[in-house]
Amino acid sequence: MSAPRPVPVVVAVDPGRFPEVVRALREAGLEVASELPDLGSLTGTVPDDRL
Repeated sequence: MSAPRPVPVVVAVDPGRFPEVVRALREAGLEVASELPDLGSLTGTVPDDRL
């Protein structure tokens, strides 16, 4: 079995819940590359076995 590959993702989040959602995504394995909390948007990578 091969190691999980990182998959680029763009995520839209309710700006009012941004901190808690980003925290949960990080705990689930998302590596955040950039955040735009006022717009409720972030980009990053997630292992393909987490999709």
